[in-house]
Amino acid sequence: MRSAAIDIGTNTILMIIGELLPNGTVKIVRDEHSIARLGAGVDSTRMISREGIERAVAILKNYRNICGEMEVQAIRAVGTSALRDASNRGDVCEALADAIGQPIYVINGGLEARLSFSGATDGSGKPAMVIDIGGGSTEITAGCNNRIEFNTSINIGAVRLTERFFPELPASPANIDLCFKFILKKLPKEIPHYPMAVVAGTPATLASILLGGFSAKDVHGFRLTSEAVASLAQRLLCLPIDEIVKIPGVHAQRADILPTGALILKAVLELYKYDFCTVNLYGLRYGVLKDMLKK
Repeated sequence: MRSAAIDIGTNTILMIIGELLPNGTVKIVRDEHSIARLGAGVDSTRMISREGIERAVAILKNYRNICGEMEVQAIRAVGTSALRDASNRGDVCEALADAIGQPIYVINGGLEARLSFSGATDGSGKPAMVIDIGGGSTEITAGCNNRIEFNTSINIGAVRLTERFFPELPASPANIDLCFKFILKKLPKEIPHYPMAVVAGTPATLASILLGGFSAKDVHGFRLTSEAVASLAQRLLCLPIDEIVKIPGVHAQRADILPTGALILKAVLELYKYDFCTVNLYGLRYGVLKDMLKK
């Protein structure tokens, strides 16, 4: 059966279409990426704006058409941090559900972390740590032998902290220091020290910068060293947006939040003393798809 999983995030709306092969593996036939910035302003207002809803609705209508063209038989759409926080999430979910033709399931941070872990790991049972740096929150999940040992979701996403600490770029040294200390304070002090995979747009974009542009086959599995992440975070925070946009590998609609995402990843690597992390292009949407196909 061909199925589609949709991740409605604070910054992006992602859709993956796949089918289960006879040997039990999942074949991906389509992978869509769009930026809606649904969660713009939610950190301060606790409301999703009309403009954010309109952008998301347009994307989901397009995804619905793609699903029709691809003869998708089942669609599951999940909402994360922005929808969890929004006081008007009922009305928003109704509008989004009308656009995609399916209900929107707003999942809690714990389930988001577990599904991201499932999406980023191969089910072999090897020890793994998965970090998902989203627009509104960051999830950390660790497991071994197909058992989750550690799971948390923290409200330190790239959109949320950009709005709070970096309303304009270049950032001031004082605000960089304040934000970094805030991130360190919010992160759990101890986690299992397993090989770290990082998912979402921030690590993929940082890898793309180092590679000189985005290529899925090169970005997936790319090793980001702690030194490279720290250097990129400092560089990006000291540039105006129009200069960040010019960097090969940077999506124009991600340029304003990329410095903050890099700072979050820098804090994670430094706090937990990791020399590097591995970029993983899968995550929540792939975890949702696996859950759909293997039931």
